[in-house]
Amino acid sequence: MSQNQRFLLTWGAVSFVFAALFTFNNNSAMVLMASGLLKVVAVLVGTATGTLGSWIGEAIRRYALPDGFFTDGGMTSILKTKLFWAIGPQFIGMFLGMSIGAAIVLK
Repeated sequence: MSQNQRFLLTWGAVSFVFAALFTFNNNSAMVLMASGLLKVVAVLVGTATGTLGSWIGEAIRRYALPDGFFTDGGMTSILKTKLFWAIGPQFIGMFLGMSIGAAIVLK
């Protein structure tokens, strides 16, 4: 399995979990008025758009990744910075894509 396939599979699974959690555990009127089939479609569309968003986040991460980090908070600050640059842009893109995709279907 190539690294691209592994990336898409991993972030697709994360998108699916978050889309399902945010769709079925949501008490807003938009979700409560939707039928079960529409919720399933929202999860599937949210998964697809979330995976696309994480792919865009990865492209942004590769472009904006700094060569070095300067922190003044010690080891904890270094770990937080490294963790952000490892998964932060992908997670932000996944969350935005998933929530926008599911909201479009449910509206």
